[in-house]
Amino acid sequence: MQQQFLHHAIALNYEHCAELSNDYKARSSDSNFAPLFIVGMPRSGTTLLEKIMNQSTQVHGVGELNDIAQLCQGKNAQVLSKHVLNEAYKNTKLPVQLSHYQQRIKQLVAPLLRSCDKQPFNFYYIDLILAAFPKAKIICMQRGREDSCIANYRQLYSPASAFHHYSYNLQDIDSFYQDYSDLINHFAAKHSANVMIMQYETLVSEPIKSTQQLYDFCDLPWQAQCLDFYQHLSPSATASKVQVRQPLNNKAIDYWRHYAFAF
Repeated sequence: MQQQFLHHAIALNYEHCAELSNDYKARSSDSNFAPLFIVGMPRSGTTLLEKIMNQSTQVHGVGELNDIAQLCQGKNAQVLSKHVLNEAYKNTKLPVQLSHYQQRIKQLVAPLLRSCDKQPFNFYYIDLILAAFPKAKIICMQRGREDSCIANYRQLYSPASAFHHYSYNLQDIDSFYQDYSDLINHFAAKHSANVMIMQYETLVSEPIKSTQQLYDFCDLPWQAQCLDFYQHLSPSATASKVQVRQPLNNKAIDYWRHYAFAF
């Protein structure tokens, strides 16, 4: 099984994803649904950002929903490959099918509140999300290369995951990091009004300025309480469950130097 997922990690690269994106001519919907999405490589600060955004009185966090991937991948929900992504991009009915996601959110979130979905690997489907929900806002977390690679290498993910196929050796992780970086820059340039890249190091070093930019991008009034996220004991089952109980700090920057010999 591990070899199968590694094969997909190598096959599904930036060049292929960008080619699909450049050729995509989906008809945009007129939906007023304006959800928030936080995406990124695991261990890049997505959980931290989720806690910050969920402090807004206008936002309700829904955790990490798998609905987008399941709707985009259809019967292939357990495998992500070139073929699966090709089929998703060719599915002309997908924007309508994604309306099921909106219905799910209505069941979870009170009227007038906006949802915040932190499923990291939704970055694969940014074109598809925005075709269905043109008013969505997507924040892509980016962390320094070395710290990101070491953090992923040290983390034990489920071998059955359709997404963590890259995480078994540093070379694959580094390749995946570069593909992710190139892809989010592609989407940020293509959808500049809907996609924003937030650098982890900037967020923790300049918290007020960074959170003001984030809230403004999401059309939310900035609230100083967003920096008090660590005082709220909402459950967290991610690998960052310890970090999100602390105020913003830069302790994790350059943590990779403890493992410099690996590079």
